[in-house]
Amino acid sequence: MREFSGKVKVAVAVWGFLLSAIQLYTAGFGILEPRLQRGIHVTMLMPLAFVLFPATRRSPVDRMTWMDSLLAFLSLLPGGYVLYNHAALNERWELVTPLTTVQLILGTLVVLLLLEATRRSVAPALADLAAAQAEQEVARKQPELVLAAGQREGALPVWFRD
Repeated sequence: MREFSGKVKVAVAVWGFLLSAIQLYTAGFGILEPRLQRGIHVTMLMPLAFVLFPATRRSPVDRMTWMDSLLAFLSLLPGGYVLYNHAALNERWELVTPLTTVQLILGTLVVLLLLEATRRSVAPALADLAAAQAEQEVARKQPELVLAAGQREGALPVWFRD
């Protein structure tokens, strides 16, 4: 984990304090809509993974790299979209109303960023396991993607079939 000093250390501490205060408030006094609560949670926690945990063992531990800053910024976008558009998202009929291009892009972005944040902060094996599960689910729902990759018809494992 990175060790900051000066203004950056204060900024990270204030960010963490605000997150804790919001979580404690909603746990004890005021309940938010679940989508709004999750949006706040993801928007505030995911950037901390990129700020506090270096990408590799060779990454600097006293400062962030430009890639860490970019990933921290990008991780604000999906949650920010949910917070900004929560009323429209609440009125959307799931599995009926088609997703917009922006929603598909942000959904893909949040999955990839969560995998990277998990790899950095928890364990690479957990991120690999989650990625393999997501890949298996896509292959099960759309076996033509697997077939297009070179497998012949009927060669799908049993767990790919419905």
